[in-house]
Amino acid sequence: MVPAYPELRHPASYTFGFAPGNGGDPPWVPLLVRRVANRFARLAPLGGMDTQVPGENETVEVSEGVFLTQLAIGERMSIQHLRIEPGGEVPMHDHHHEQLGFVYEGTQTFLLEDDETVDIDAGESYYLESEEPHAALNLGDETMRAIDIFSPPRPNPSWLDE
Repeated sequence: MVPAYPELRHPASYTFGFAPGNGGDPPWVPLLVRRVANRFARLAPLGGMDTQVPGENETVEVSEGVFLTQLAIGERMSIQHLRIEPGGEVPMHDHHHEQLGFVYEGTQTFLLEDDETVDIDAGESYYLESEEPHAALNLGDETMRAIDIFSPPRPNPSWLDE
């Protein structure tokens, strides 16, 4: 049985038991990922399961103030951790992947093709359709941290080559 996570609260009371801006991820992030992976590891004899511990994956600064860490890549989807420091920006781009995300610290601002901006605050999630042009910015004073899921998998962002 997996124990409850009492430090997880409703997004309106977003504290997660850590001090924002302390330079590290909330202590529950690696624990939660590891516990979920361990819980489903029992399925390995049914067809195999790959698990990855976040601390074992390399974090890459892909543009000034923007850091990506691949967490896991499967045949049909991938998951990555995104960190954008204040003033950091992912340039305008599009991709053939559908993208789902969850911001767990700070605010991520999306700039869309029609110059519309959409703020995604801590505790909120988002969906971007395939081929939808967008940029991601951190216009705030605190670090923004999020989890992104891509389908099909995205091993490396296409805009890195541009």
